[in-house]
Amino acid sequence: MLITSKDVRNVLTEVDTNDDELLALLIEYAQGMADRYCNRVFEKASSDVTRYFDGGGEDSLFVQRYPIVNITSLYDDPDRDYTEDTKISSDDYIIYKEDGKVRLDNSVFNDSEKNVKLVYNGGYTAANLPKDLKLALIFLTTSIYVAAKGSVNAVEGGEDRVKRMEETAYKVLDKYKRLFGDLEEE
Repeated sequence: MLITSKDVRNVLTEVDTNDDELLALLIEYAQGMADRYCNRVFEKASSDVTRYFDGGGEDSLFVQRYPIVNITSLYDDPDRDYTEDTKISSDDYIIYKEDGKVRLDNSVFNDSEKNVKLVYNGGYTAANLPKDLKLALIFLTTSIYVAAKGSVNAVEGGEDRVKRMEETAYKVLDKYKRLFGDLEEE
């Protein structure tokens, strides 16, 4: 997870000391909400992820986990065998890490279904998570915690502050929305 129970506890004024398990569950839930809302996956996978794309005669593809950390391999194979002779050299594409984009240099992908295979990793860790995104996740988790516990007194300023925290969280998340493609299970 990208935030911790301690991060959330720092915002809450009243929290049951036995709620660590609940907080961990709510953190995971809030992060999933943020992923779905933004149509991307924020957390870096523990190992490389393999994704298949339709080439569509386009020169670019967009990933779900970004910023892109590394690309292990990229193939364009209409037969979907993904052999060495269909592997694209790293000299033949450009990585736009922060945009989650991979663009072929002076070429296009074949117009076929699931002919492009990408093995890569991307996303954030707790160490490189932007501060505004971290705060949005904390605020979102806090608002869910307050709703789950039914205690607006858990946050100084009560119900109005909780509502403002949730609104702030979504305003921040709007900056991180992925506006194209569908969020698919990996």
